[in-house]
Amino acid sequence: MLEFNKTLTKFYIRDNDVKYESVKLIGKALKKNKILACLDIGGNMIGDGIAKFFSEVFKSNKTLTQLATDANKITHEGAKLIAEALTNNKIVSSLDLRYNHIGDKGAILLSEALKVNRMLTSLKLARNYIEIEGIKSISEMLKINKSLTKLNLNGNSIKNKGATHISEALKANKILTNLKLRQTYIEDKGVESIVEALKFNIALTKIDLRWNRIYDEEITAAAEAVKDKKIKLGHYSQFCLPTS
Repeated sequence: MLEFNKTLTKFYIRDNDVKYESVKLIGKALKKNKILACLDIGGNMIGDGIAKFFSEVFKSNKTLTQLATDANKITHEGAKLIAEALTNNKIVSSLDLRYNHIGDKGAILLSEALKVNRMLTSLKLARNYIEIEGIKSISEMLKINKSLTKLNLNGNSIKNKGATHISEALKANKILTNLKLRQTYIEDKGVESIVEALKFNIALTKIDLRWNRIYDEEITAAAEAVKDKKIKLGHYSQFCLPTS
């Protein structure tokens, strides 16, 4: 069907216990498909085979701009294939890799790819067992990346040290507008470094710090410190910067 499709632009097959053999058939069809723009194959626990599928699709398909492969047990080996494909890809703008197992190694590989990729605008890496080395690499990438506007790092082990790396990236970055750091084990000191960076950042419009280890009085003090930026304090330790 997909091979000859001329009308369907979005295809959702998430949470369907899809096997790798079926995925290969989809990949074969997508090599000829000239209309599909969005493919969601998340929640199928396929493994690194799904990454191989995406890397092949990236090479040949000229229409897919949004790809979701969350919750598919992708490791750093799969991340390597995706990173290699992203290096030269000029089509995909949104990539969802949440709830996988890429770890620091996978985060480093993807970061290197995004130093040269100029197309991806949205990347979701929530709950991928990324710790300090991976966060450091992502931060270095953010200093030079020219396209990424949305980044989701929720549920990774960022902590205060990682928050410091992110802060340095935010001082240099002029593109990122939405950053999610929910439940990343950041404490007061980490928030202080991020808030200090926001004094220099001119692009960020929203940063989510909910469900971290931050006292209400520290959040209030942090918001006061950057009041000239009109940062609004939401519920559960969430900063929200208005766009106007």
